[in-house]
Amino acid sequence: MRSPVYRTHRLTYLSIVFIFSIILTACGGSSGSSSALSTTADRAVDDSDSADTGGEPVAPGDAVVVPRVLYIETDSGLIDSGRIADSTVQFHGLATPLATVQLTLNAVVAGTTVADDDGHWMLDYRPVELEPGTYSITVKSELLTGQVSLSEQPYVFEYNPNLPPEPPVYEPGITDFVIRSPESGSRFGWALSGSGDLNGDGFEDWVVSAPDSQFGRGEVIVVWGRANESRSELELPLSEADGFSVFGLQEGDLLGESLAVGDFNADGVDDLIMSAPGSDSGAINAGAIYVVWGLRGVTRPAIDLNQLPGFTIQSTEADQRLGQSSAITEALSGNGQGLSLGDFNADGVNDLLIGHPSSDRNGVNSGLAYLIWGEASAQQNDLTLSAAGLGGRGFMIQYTAAGSPFTDWYLGQGAQFIGDLNADGIDDLALGAPGAGVSARQSGAVFVVYGNTATGRSSTVELSTMSAAAGMRVEAAQSEGFLGYALGSAEFNGDGIADLVVSQPGRSGDQGANQGSVWVVYGAKSNSVSLDLDQITGPQGTAIAGAAGGDFLGHSISGAGDINGDGLDDLILGAYRKSGSDISTQSGVGGAYLVLGSESAAQEYLDLNSFSAVDGLWFLGVNAGDWLGHSVTAGDTNGDGFSDIAMGSPGAGQVSVYRGRNLFSNVLPLTGNSAANNIVGTSGADQIEGSGGADAIAAGAGDDRISVSDTEFFRVDGGRGTDTLELTGQNISLDITRLNPEKLNNIERIDLKDQGNSLILNNLSVLGLSSESGALWVDGGSSDYFESDPTDDWLKQGTVLKEGVIYQQFGGQSAQLFVNVAMTGSDEAEFTSSQNYWFDTTDNGAGVTGDVFNVPVLIRIRDSEIINAVQPGAADIRFVASDGITPLPYEVERWDQLNNVADVWVLVPKIEGSNDQGFITLEYDDLIDGSVPNGESPEQLWADYSGVWHFSDGDDGNNAPGVEPDSSPNRNHAQEQGRAVTKREAFVGQGVRFRDDATLRVPYDPSLNLSGRAFSVESWYTSNTCTTQLLFSRRALNMLSQDGVDSYWSVSSAHFIATITLIDSRVDRAAFSIGDQNGDSTVVGGSLYGLFLGDCSEQVVTVYDPLVGVQVYINGELRRQGDGGYQLEPELDLVMGGNAGNYELVLDETRVSRRRLDPDFIKLSYENQKLDSNLVRSSR
Repeated sequence: MRSPVYRTHRLTYLSIVFIFSIILTACGGSSGSSSALSTTADRAVDDSDSADTGGEPVAPGDAVVVPRVLYIETDSGLIDSGRIADSTVQFHGLATPLATVQLTLNAVVAGTTVADDDGHWMLDYRPVELEPGTYSITVKSELLTGQVSLSEQPYVFEYNPNLPPEPPVYEPGITDFVIRSPESGSRFGWALSGSGDLNGDGFEDWVVSAPDSQFGRGEVIVVWGRANESRSELELPLSEADGFSVFGLQEGDLLGESLAVGDFNADGVDDLIMSAPGSDSGAINAGAIYVVWGLRGVTRPAIDLNQLPGFTIQSTEADQRLGQSSAITEALSGNGQGLSLGDFNADGVNDLLIGHPSSDRNGVNSGLAYLIWGEASAQQNDLTLSAAGLGGRGFMIQYTAAGSPFTDWYLGQGAQFIGDLNADGIDDLALGAPGAGVSARQSGAVFVVYGNTATGRSSTVELSTMSAAAGMRVEAAQSEGFLGYALGSAEFNGDGIADLVVSQPGRSGDQGANQGSVWVVYGAKSNSVSLDLDQITGPQGTAIAGAAGGDFLGHSISGAGDINGDGLDDLILGAYRKSGSDISTQSGVGGAYLVLGSESAAQEYLDLNSFSAVDGLWFLGVNAGDWLGHSVTAGDTNGDGFSDIAMGSPGAGQVSVYRGRNLFSNVLPLTGNSAANNIVGTSGADQIEGSGGADAIAAGAGDDRISVSDTEFFRVDGGRGTDTLELTGQNISLDITRLNPEKLNNIERIDLKDQGNSLILNNLSVLGLSSESGALWVDGGSSDYFESDPTDDWLKQGTVLKEGVIYQQFGGQSAQLFVNVAMTGSDEAEFTSSQNYWFDTTDNGAGVTGDVFNVPVLIRIRDSEIINAVQPGAADIRFVASDGITPLPYEVERWDQLNNVADVWVLVPKIEGSNDQGFITLEYDDLIDGSVPNGESPEQLWADYSGVWHFSDGDDGNNAPGVEPDSSPNRNHAQEQGRAVTKREAFVGQGVRFRDDATLRVPYDPSLNLSGRAFSVESWYTSNTCTTQLLFSRRALNMLSQDGVDSYWSVSSAHFIATITLIDSRVDRAAFSIGDQNGDSTVVGGSLYGLFLGDCSEQVVTVYDPLVGVQVYINGELRRQGDGGYQLEPELDLVMGGNAGNYELVLDETRVSRRRLDPDFIKLSYENQKLDSNLVRSSR
């Protein structure tokens, strides 16, 4: 909580706390306008036998309840262990059903009432004005039979009208909203999402699932958000004005077990992601994920998945139910948190994280996760998740350390993007493994993986070897605590950096077994590689302890956004197994806690038994088995600038919504003053005035203009729409590269107002400004200035006329920048010429039928005009995608202006099969000679590879003599051993020639650890081992190998074998051999028969997967396959050559990657690199 007066509320108000409980009625809340209180001592409901008070004795077994006061309601007030500031009260309590209840106040009878059928009673004492003082209440109940029972101890409270006033926190029944399904047993409310705008109207929408609807087909319901929301109740089926539904294809599919929303194709409209774990599309009960594209428009009919406006992701693991949360225990049966979207590689397009906790790939229920790359295209093919890999469309995340027990780890049970935890400008992700026994049996663990621009497009991420630069592991030692069952994120402590929220629902403590706990781990620019939550301190985070045994607090959690407009994100925590003993005796009514964010860095522990108004609110279900809080989510669905929360009750078949509001009367509408204000807009197009100071501003929906007179603001959030930040002061420097990521959000325009102001930015800071757009428009005049990071490689891309203003367009690594031409700024690269290169995969070209993703393509440039127009060294070239904007990573292998020969490798995101319409563009020749820095990025281009050796670089001064450089980010340079290698012209530029024992050795690096994983080896080679000579056999030559004590693998060249008659002589083509202590195998790429004169030359690709086996491709075609199952040693050098005798071997374009290459990728690679290639054309 944050206000202009109290800045560390949890410490300030510890002596003025009160407990507020809300019983959610069938219409979403109780009537009246009051706040409720109870003391810790009064929460427990004792069902033991009543005491004998002088009436008829209570016989054992009679259903007599000891009467008691449970809580007091006041019209307003503050409460701390029974302290109130309002003299008008209502008393609420519990007794035997239908009993007459008499209250005595300070030995004076205060009145009588009758308990209802459930034993609840209420006595309205508001007509009587209390005098200040301390009061003691005793309660007596009398049954119709005459039996009498007396409360065991008095309820004591103090009335003090001089307590500091605190406004009411909640006004039940005014803005609450309940969504109901009439279908019994559908589990409506099982999973929720609320942070996406699926129809592009500027208002976030609620998404609710009912997996058991229609005999288990499942149904997902989208409820449109809208301005000035007045609905208090909505029952299915929906009208098109209220939303739409998606139904599962088959009974048992269970559509909607998990949900996510976000813009997965960069069209500006959020998309809907749903799991169907019972789907048989890939294998029996293997499961599937459906991606439904968002569509602009105020209405939308029901969606038929047989005509899916999107694509399907299917698993091939039979009975492992992709997209279903695992039932670790009866109480932890799933929470729908296995899907999430975020931009992991900062390319401006959200990526999809899929948890698969029941996967058996690394052990029974070991679990894993997949990261699927988002694409700026609505035309995306279905994707199969198989042992053969993802075909360049994503990668797998797993934990496979040698010797560790992975059974029942359930890695991926929690799978969430968590914002930018390390403040580097890129989204990070977290995976929960609640069954992991890292610290104790089923203690659980959480793995954070930091987003980055260098992660390979297909490289497997191994969690067991993560460094501090790559991520973090979070642990807690309590057995069966199930840490990581649910995950979330929020900017909870006001430092501008996202915080990680982790649940431990099985944790036991002072309140009993399985009370549960939730941990908030504060984000920071530097984090250790591991964190023990049991040793956490205030500066590191906050622990939140469950209120009662059996609550399983943290079964579901979610960042709640900013509910109360104080600039701090809040949390919503589910405790769906809560018994309701605080209010009733019913079991499993469920509960949820809204915990308000706090700037108090010293607050390291929050006990929900001491929960106060300044800490937040708590909610209870109504009936046994409602399971309120089974799912929780948040979003600003009415666009008023206050976040709203939703809580699912799948047992009751409903979702309850609580709308954010000005809880503490400390929020100003639209206009602030010079103090530190909390300012909130409306759902329309607002002009918001911050008049200086540490203001927290939330603009809400609409195209808003937010004025600030300095850069001291606490937080600014423009909300949905195209929002403008205006600098109204003079000589202000706004450096968004130095702002923590959460301080300035959802801003699409910055207006410097021609006041001598300046703006400093870079690619990542622009990309992080808006969740709706990767572009920033900058207005200003001649007195204003903008400056960009020179390492970002912004390129001028012409001018754009918008609303009568001319803007200079700049393209960055992934963001777009439009700057008013009247402004001055730092010089950026500008090119004078361009050339398109087209890809032909039809039968007239490369003859590749399938789409290929993220493939390095060789561009052979032989146009002397292009080659000689650029600067020596080719610094002034760039490649962009067909949109003319997106920059593509590239590496120059050679640029020979003397001979007019240039070879450049470019990473192309997608080449469509059987198509000749795709292209990329070369931009070249800088406008001002020498003004453009070298833009090569081989680390991004070859990020999927363990090593890439072109052999053309040689001793160019950048490497020591005898070293052949590796272009991959691993820098696995090859070093000469024995006789020196030499160079000769080969397939792509130069190759390296081995004679006799000439050897290149690559020292071991973790990136070369191929133990237990799939890998591929590619190479072009020429050898003299194929020529027919005197009937003597010519042995195969080692091309690449790893040879250990107990295991080995090698790729060897083709060789001639003499037979009895010359006409039957044959050449055995290139081969792959592998072996371990249990045996070995050699797979030869086929044989050729006849007379052979001259050397053999061909491209060889070998693919090995321990689960699938060996595949050998020769010149792009699959020739032979073999068995797998061999276990390689982990730490081996890589060796090239090393063949004794009078043999010669030439290698060119050699690569090793820790993934399976698919057949279309291999075919396209061969067709691209062969000398008579027809894949790439410079004209159509």
